[in-house]
Amino acid sequence: MHKSTSPNLIIVSSGKGGIGKTTLSCTIADILELHDRTFQFIQVDDQDRLPTLYPDKVITIAIEAVNNSRSNPNSIIRAFDPLYHILEAAPSTGAIPIVDVGATQQHALLKYAALIDLDEELLELGVHALWIAPTTADPESMQQCIRTLAKIEQILPSTSRMIALNERDSKFEFFPASPADHVWHQELMPLLSNLSSFTVPRIEAGSWQPFEAAGLRFTDVISADIQQIQAWTGISRPEAKVIRGDVAVWMADLIEALTEPLNLQTEEASHAK
Repeated sequence: MHKSTSPNLIIVSSGKGGIGKTTLSCTIADILELHDRTFQFIQVDDQDRLPTLYPDKVITIAIEAVNNSRSNPNSIIRAFDPLYHILEAAPSTGAIPIVDVGATQQHALLKYAALIDLDEELLELGVHALWIAPTTADPESMQQCIRTLAKIEQILPSTSRMIALNERDSKFEFFPASPADHVWHQELMPLLSNLSSFTVPRIEAGSWQPFEAAGLRFTDVISADIQQIQAWTGISRPEAKVIRGDVAVWMADLIEALTEPLNLQTEEASHAK
């Protein structure tokens, strides 16, 4: 993807669950909204977090139909029809589809892409896709990320690939000669030298959990005053100031990291004119 081209399809997925994929999808949506961009979620998963946070912006692909695709291949095409219709409309509506894919459903999306030659369809529709593959600092997560990137290159060669290094659990620093060190240096680092990447920093311990438990979005938190933070969490004013600040700093880091991949600087310049 040329740097001046805004992606009008974003897919967030890797082959391992529990790596912060949906949190990253939510962050991307909130960053787009902060920059006056519209978005539409397509959820290929069976979780209720996205519909709860974005009740009017989530379309869920029928998991039952996806699971039945082995016995009836046409069922997978019908299951993903909502995604295709949104892709058809995306260039004219300006709404960016964000496809949040569960680890166990990723194979279905890739199978669908191969069945209909989705790469050709994207090119004909003028859809510029960006696939963000998150990974945490453990060997299985990194290996699944690598496998995902290889499959994308094979099935969707026109799609830009990007790695999100999620430091939620730990930094990408390993004991020499450990399994994680081997995967990092021998397999993932060569990809990092050729693909775009960014780091998802760790939010200070305990700073996001009260807001997540209250069903809040990142934009809710950073735009709230201290009294509202206290009402949501029941904590003291000094602590409320600290945890709101932690979330604001975390968001600022990700906005900086994603401004270029999402081409937000170009959008800001056009708005300024």
